[in-house]
Formats: sequence, structure tokens, C-alpha cells
Amino acid sequence: MFMAAAFLSAACFPEQDQEEWPGELVTPGQEEAPKEEGPREFRDYLDEYGVNHGVGVEIDGVVWAPVNCGYHETDFVYGKLYQWGRRYGQGYSGDLCDDWNTKIGDVSDALLPVVVEGGVSESAGNSKSNEDVFFKGTQVSAGDWIDTRNDKLWNSGSENTPVRTGCDPCPEGWRIPTSDEMYRLLMNTSWSKSNTSQNGCRLISKASEADDPAEIFLPAAGCRIFSGYTESRGYYGYYWSSKPYYDGYNSASLIYFRCSDSQMVGYCPALTTSMRSNGYSVRCVQE
Repeated sequence: MFMAAAFLSAACFPEQDQEEWPGELVTPGQEEAPKEEGPREFRDYLDEYGVNHGVGVEIDGVVWAPVNCGYHETDFVYGKLYQWGRRYGQGYSGDLCDDWNTKIGDVSDALLPVVVEGGVSESAGNSKSNEDVFFKGTQVSAGDWIDTRNDKLWNSGSENTPVRTGCDPCPEGWRIPTSDEMYRLLMNTSWSKSNTSQNGCRLISKASEADDPAEIFLPAAGCRIFSGYTESRGYYGYYWSSKPYYDGYNSASLIYFRCSDSQMVGYCPALTTSMRSNGYSVRCVQE
């Protein structure tokens, strides 16, 4: 099991601790999520600031949001970083590999988190009063921020029939994607490095018309590791699903990719797992 830990970003997992972090590849269940009948009614993505980003992009029957959860055009251009199962994400200072308490240039990131010890209750972790607090992984297990494991925080239903919860950070009418939906995204798209000002991964539908491809862009937003430090913006992307992973380490499933300033290097987008106490990006899907 530990050999696969090298698959994860060395920047997001300190070298001396790498053997402790699970990094097994996840193979979703064989059951395919049911396809919806009839024409899709697209919903506008109205974010937490009241900004309307328009409709999402449909790929293999799943409509993906146009921007990352927590996105703000000046303060949070990569979106926010969310611990698995928490309602609120936190900002990220700077553009690349900057320490969590360092401000760089004109990037305001006004809502930087206070980093405190974890092992808190579900109600405390999802309280509005703690929205700017990042809870470290506990001393007993660095894998989670919560005192009692709860696998239903982001989906009280199933992979095939997901049910949005009150802990879901997505806007109304949207929710965290399931692992199966992420798998379908990867299986039905080709990928390339972004040609925009942000490093990241472009996922282009294989079923789209050549002259008008349906695609989404996932910025390489980096991460906030369990200790509270941010790393790897511009180089690595990590995107949570709602699926817990039963490996004994309090993990959950996610999409992971790596890129560099010049080209995609090493890893195309793939499903893997990581500790729930880490802060990663969220890209919502339409309910």
C-alpha cells in the first residue's frame, strides 16, 4: 500500500512523513450511475458572493460548474481550499509555493485562515463562526479534522443516488461530485495543459463536435496540508469527491494531476485518495 504514496505530490506531503499517507488508486464500483431522461435544464451557477457565472458544461450527462467553489475574481482566483466534509473553505496567500501566513504582491486573500488543533465536533467544524479556521489533523490521526469519523458529511445517499447535505459548500442547486462522476469525466475526456494565464488541466469531451468542444478547466490550485501550510499552486491540482475511502486512514477519493510551467509532467489526471484533513479544491456539479 505504501508504495503508491509516491504517486502523490511530494510538495503536499512532507518527505519525512510520506510513508504514513495512503495513496492507493481508487477503482469505482462497476455500477454505472443512471443517466437522466429527457432534455437537461441548465441552472446558472450563482456563487456565495452573489455573482452569476452562467451555466455549466455538460460532459457524459454531468453538468460541471464553470469555476471552482469559492472563486472570487480578485481575492480567490483559484477558488478556496476545503477540508473533506466541511461547509467552508479558506483562502490561499500568494501565487505559487508560499507559506500560509505570507502575503505576496497585490493578492489580498482577505480571509486567510487561523490554524488551530483539530479533533473538533462536526458542529464546530461546520459552524459559520469557524469559517476562517483550518483545523489541523489530530495527534491521534493526522487523517481527519473531526473527533468522530463521519462518512456522510458530503453525501447522505449513495454513489448512484447522491443526496446533498447541509455541509456541502456548493451553491444552491449544485453539490460535490461523486467519485463515479469524476471517473466518468476522466473516461470521457482527453486532457491537455491549459493555454491560459493559469496552469492547470483542460478536460475536453471526446463526444463533442470538433469545432465546438465541451470542456472544463481545472486550475492547478495546490493544497493546504494537514498542518496548515499551503503548497504547490501552479504545479498540482487536487479536487475532492464526496466519496469516503475505507483504508483505515480517514481518506477520501479525489482527482489529482501535476503540471509545470512549460508542460504537463509526470501525471495525467487520475483518481486517488488522500487524508480528509488536507485542504483541496472543489468543482461542483449540478444536482
